[in-house]
Amino acid sequence: MSGYKPISDYGLIGNTLTAALVGNDGSIDWCCFPVMDKPSVFGCLLDERKGGRFRVSVDGERGEQSYIPETNVLCTVFKKNGGMVTVTDFMPLESELQKGHFSTSDRICRIIECQGAEMEIQAEWEPRFNYGLNKMSLERNGSAWIARDENNFLSVIGLDGIEMKENGSGPFLKGNFRMSPGEKKVL
Repeated sequence: MSGYKPISDYGLIGNTLTAALVGNDGSIDWCCFPVMDKPSVFGCLLDERKGGRFRVSVDGERGEQSYIPETNVLCTVFKKNGGMVTVTDFMPLESELQKGHFSTSDRICRIIECQGAEMEIQAEWEPRFNYGLNKMSLERNGSAWIARDENNFLSVIGLDGIEMKENGSGPFLKGNFRMSPGEKKVL
């Protein structure tokens, strides 16, 4: 069990239909998507090798997590060598205030902001459908990467410059990119 984080190392984001656990290392380790009663897409909370994750981090460091007051918007702040990277995670809700209700969108938003000094960011996008049991493919389509199995698909944008790799569980994206002070990237 040494590769697993304690539950206290996680923050929670959600949109009233589903939720995701985001580790203080910048990794989404649990998410059933698009609703909570569907199988997981990111499930390394249960199986480190086969479950899948979506990690954005700085040298594998652990950051400090906090919520923007009175929201479910989670910020993970990484500090290193005079630089600071903030990863802001949320699942958007659209409100129709006139009608008095909310609607959800099937998205996880990750905003990466760099301050102070140039920083190297590590990213890993490894969706695994149906608790990692389904065989999947991964392909590039314009600026998006799309993961598919026979019944599901999930896409990510903004991960330019990282490579598709393969492990015993299937294809995934992994790589590094540099960010300059004041730069912002949306995934």
